Amino acid sequence: MADFDVLVVGSGPGGQKAAIAAAQPGDRVAVLARPHLMGGGTHV
Repeated sequence: MADFDVLVVGSGPGGQKAAIAAAQPGDRVAVLARPHLMGGGTHV
């Protein structure tokens, strides 16, 4: 099992920003998202 420092739930605009901000200082980041909503969890 992989170890991560941060788990981001959702890959919409907020999730992407959070993941990038967490990864910049060198933390290991995982993003949990539904495949059909990848890159924009707010789409209807």
